[in-house]
Amino acid sequence: MECVIVDTSSILFALHNRKDVFSAIRYEMPRASLLVSRGVFSELMHLKKGHGSTGRNARIALSLLKSASVKITLDSSDVDSWIFREAVRRRCMVCTNDTALKARLRRRGIKTFRITKEGRLR
Repeated sequence: MECVIVDTSSILFALHNRKDVFSAIRYEMPRASLLVSRGVFSELMHLKKGHGSTGRNARIALSLLKSASVKITLDSSDVDSWIFREAVRRRCMVCTNDTALKARLRRRGIKTFRITKEGRLR
């Protein structure tokens, strides 16, 4: 079974453009398991307290995490370090809009993709 780790950057970028990254992944890879770290969840919990679009998008993201059956790991270490470590260990694909993280993962042979403004995976 395919595994996709989803980064905070992709979740918030998609919501900023009124798209759902989890639905986009499920559409392209219906059998994939979706995974985020406790750190991503914590980042969203912190951001949800804010006012404006970022706070609103964080609140929507938290509800999407529940409804999309996304597995949240117990590890709460640095998010980018966790993503790198787990992607290499589990051979998971990574959905991130973070260019530095994407480059680092690609050097290790990990397949990465991002969500576009149109809600497509590239």
